[in-house]
Amino acid sequence: MYKKPNGDLIACCYYPNALFRSTDNGITWNNLADKSKIPSLGPVFSFEDLGDGVFLMGDAASPSPRIYRSTDYGKTWKVVY
Repeated sequence: MYKKPNGDLIACCYYPNALFRSTDNGITWNNLADKSKIPSLGPVFSFEDLGDGVFLMGDAASPSPRIYRSTDYGKTWKVVY
């Protein structure tokens, strides 16, 4: 889990299509892995905060695992590998 100083949270778990983001200090959550934001997210095996709102995340989707990158504190994600 990652927490920004303003209370925004990002949480992922080892379960397909499960990457959640809260913008109200955890009171409510949105699943970012719905098909409109992150298509076919497999179980997340790695999540790294690179600072300044940049994250890398790896999934274990078979047969082709992917690495995603966000540059806006997890609001949107792109496949980079």
